[in-house]
Amino acid sequence: MVIKESMRYYTPVPFISRLVDKDVNLDGIFIPKGLSIILFLYGIHMNPKYYPNPEKFDPSRFERDAESHHFLAFGTGPRQCIGQRFAMWEMKYLLCQILRKFNILEVPGHVPKLSLCVLLKFQNDVMIRQYGLNKKLIGFVSPPGLPILKHFWLFASEFAILQNLINLSRKYGERIKLELFYGVPILLTSDRDIASHILNTVLLKDAFYELAETWVGQGLITCKPDKWKKSRKMLNPAFNIQILEGYLKSFENSSNALIKRLKVEVGNDGFDVLPYMNLCTLDIICETIMGIKLNVQGNKNMQYTTDIHEMSAIVIRRLFSPFKRHPWLYRLTKDYKSETKIIGRIRGLTQRVIDDRKRIKANMEINNTNGELANNTIEKSKRKSLLDILLEAEIDGRPLTNTELIDETQSFLFAGHDTSAMCISLCLYCLSKHQYVQANVVKELELIFDEDARSPTI
Repeated sequence: MVIKESMRYYTPVPFISRLVDKDVNLDGIFIPKGLSIILFLYGIHMNPKYYPNPEKFDPSRFERDAESHHFLAFGTGPRQCIGQRFAMWEMKYLLCQILRKFNILEVPGHVPKLSLCVLLKFQNDVMIRQYGLNKKLIGFVSPPGLPILKHFWLFASEFAILQNLINLSRKYGERIKLELFYGVPILLTSDRDIASHILNTVLLKDAFYELAETWVGQGLITCKPDKWKKSRKMLNPAFNIQILEGYLKSFENSSNALIKRLKVEVGNDGFDVLPYMNLCTLDIICETIMGIKLNVQGNKNMQYTTDIHEMSAIVIRRLFSPFKRHPWLYRLTKDYKSETKIIGRIRGLTQRVIDDRKRIKANMEINNTNGELANNTIEKSKRKSLLDILLEAEIDGRPLTNTELIDETQSFLFAGHDTSAMCISLCLYCLSKHQYVQANVVKELELIFDEDARSPTI
């Protein structure tokens, strides 16, 4: 309940966007085919209609079925996060281990700045068509905007976007039509029923995800519906419960390394926990889902996590710059030059992960041929990692190309570590602010473990 409430309070992915590929008619609301819609998950989670007194941090609200039903941090429908169970197990395990060793205290006066995480790209190339569709739209309100820029002022500051849209939703309702850049219409909804309907019926993601393709490629996160269906079916076996249960030893190894690193901060006035969590979750995703050990927690100068955060910032800057959204003009900017270097490093590490796993598999085949046992501890469980599945898979009767391997692997490396690290960090922050909640969690852990130093089980 504590993890879910912290994810409601600080929704890690505040927006999901879709391109409506068929007319939507729901309880008197009509959305014509061809419009882009932002599903404002953070707005749903902070909507008093679904969560009474939403500004209050209250884990007990998830004891009530109605409020649990509205929780959308992992999305819903066919394209719901494939790693949801893995992420929850990972977060529970790490949170359990941290709270058994440390008391988390608040840093007086410190409030984390929330900035935009994911939003859609606005499509100038369908402006005329969308004007026509706009006339058919029913059930959405258009708030007053500025001349020419219309509602662009809402997105002028990355740190103010979320609160601006929350305020707008509370003033004008759950269904809003925004116009940006010379009248391009974008729909924004914090209506849970509409969001659920769209997520369950519309698989086509909005053009924002094209901005991320240079970074994560055309993997499971960004690919079109036809490819997604094949990839999802291919990758589902990597996340069944029996496979996930075999990851507990990897959770233990990485959490022990994390605890050791956190001990150096004991007694300090305060520190940023996110970099610690980023390296820990990256270690976990590599050892479990990818089947190799990188031991990045022992590398204080690990560039990958820094590159991920900088790449996120570049995408957001490009998103809200008419100049940078034009492909040829963007090539003239410093961000483009930085992006090129960063992508080279990111995909270079991804290639290293793939090559290491290929080498391990080749050694296993040689050892098995000779009747020997593999020495690598990851292999002793004889489980098949997601990367193994990718290396052995066929799509349309052919093996995956190296580019397809990199795209899928990079998608999971990024999504599998960065979001979990942010969620755990913000959960710890919430517990530091609400000591009575932390005390209840610690009491529950004491009832389970008492003085026993054993590792958690699922």
